[in-house]
Amino acid sequence: MNITNSSSSGAVVDLCINVRLICGLSIWGELMLVINIVSIIVNIFHYATLQVARKTSEEPHVITAWQKMLVQFAITDVACGLGGLIRACIFRRLVYGKSSAIGAVINFLSDIGNAVRFYVVALACYDRLIAIRWPFRYSSDILITRVNTICTVVWCCSSVFIILRDALFHDVICIHDIIGVTSLFDNRNAAIMSYLFLLPPALVIIILNVILLVELHKIRGTTTQPPNIANKATLYTAISSCLFFACLSPGFLGSVLNSVDLTFEDTLNYIGYLLHSIYGILNTILYGWMNARYRQAFLALVTGNCNKKARVADKNNKASSSADTIKADKQ
Repeated sequence: MNITNSSSSGAVVDLCINVRLICGLSIWGELMLVINIVSIIVNIFHYATLQVARKTSEEPHVITAWQKMLVQFAITDVACGLGGLIRACIFRRLVYGKSSAIGAVINFLSDIGNAVRFYVVALACYDRLIAIRWPFRYSSDILITRVNTICTVVWCCSSVFIILRDALFHDVICIHDIIGVTSLFDNRNAAIMSYLFLLPPALVIIILNVILLVELHKIRGTTTQPPNIANKATLYTAISSCLFFACLSPGFLGSVLNSVDLTFEDTLNYIGYLLHSIYGILNTILYGWMNARYRQAFLALVTGNCNKKARVADKNNKASSSADTIKADKQ
């Protein structure tokens, strides 16, 4: 691949071939910038709210596997927000004409969160399937009890994959009007390698999501009681997974239609990146809408009452524990 001027050695970051402007439509870049900043802020508050919800719960010193899973969601969404943020026009202008090493780092950061998100969503679907179908296995399942370790491995493997992919199919680092800083512009082999890496978790998400929806339908047909916390968490995961694929579909369609209509492809890619950034916001809003305790924790956080509520919860837990002890001694 060539670039637009004489810097074909890749010593500096320049515009990709057929790209004439860093930002063809400035409003697109501004919208991407604003949405990703909002996504990052929302998920930082999401993480903080999860901590408040745990500290004000009946067992504040116990961190459940599902709570760890939600934290991983928040971390991944922040990473994706940062990845989308550095695709914005301001960052393209900052690296334009700079060292290709800087461009390579930017390229890596913009890809890593997207790769990890597939595996985190797949792990969340597995967590919920075990919780509602085989609840007796939940507390001992190796994948669920080691959520943080598995997610750390996923981050490491995804990092190695992106580095390996870029090394195998490396081309001149350049700036694309929609994609941002990239070394793989219009590289079919790199795209195929990416699809192969992301296909397993995508299939797992689809299969487990279908099973989750079937299980929820069975539960709904056998009881008239309101859904419990586990079932609500499962429904949240199912809806979140559907939103995930809905947000991915324009970008995937753009990849399939590559070289058919360049303008249409770029439009779909932009919409795909935009929806991928919005997903981090929708995911948090969805969880808050479906969880009353989470909404209470969020209000406590923004009003500054979280420490007071945590002390009250801790006092109540100690009182309950003392009462149980006295009752046991009398018996």
